[in-house]
Amino acid sequence: MRTCLIADSSHLARRVAARVCGRLGFRSMEVSSGEGLKKAFRRFQPDLTIVDQSVCGEDVGALIVSLRYGLGGLRDLDGREGIILLTGHELTPDMIDEGRIAGADDHIRKPIDDASLARKIRMPHPSDRIAVGQSDMASQRAALGSQAKSTSNIIRLSDWR
Repeated sequence: MRTCLIADSSHLARRVAARVCGRLGFRSMEVSSGEGLKKAFRRFQPDLTIVDQSVCGEDVGALIVSLRYGLGGLRDLDGREGIILLTGHELTPDMIDEGRIAGADDHIRKPIDDASLARKIRMPHPSDRIAVGQSDMASQRAALGSQAKSTSNIIRLSDWR
């Protein structure tokens, strides 16, 4: 079973997120502080980590960097890293940018619901994306011509953020 680590200072917010994650097939663990988040992240190696801005304090980037790179850059059996999502009521564009630069995969606004979380965890991994400018038709024709199976996803340019 996939695991989810939820870091939020609010008990109610953690419970809501845990129920949403449970409905999506995750076994949830909850922590309320940045230090607890680091310890649980290192020990349990979660597939999904939801980090609230209140746990990060003033320095969002430093906490995300320590999770993504400082604690081992955890990877699953397919070689993919676990997903780290930044969340909060008062996320500013600067905080979102700082988190993304530090290694967060994306952000999700509160309140967290099933549809928005499912959309975030199904997003293609950056290593699965094709190069900008490569057309879908050329890739499809090449795959049909060689009858080779491709393991990468074909992403249209409109899917890029």
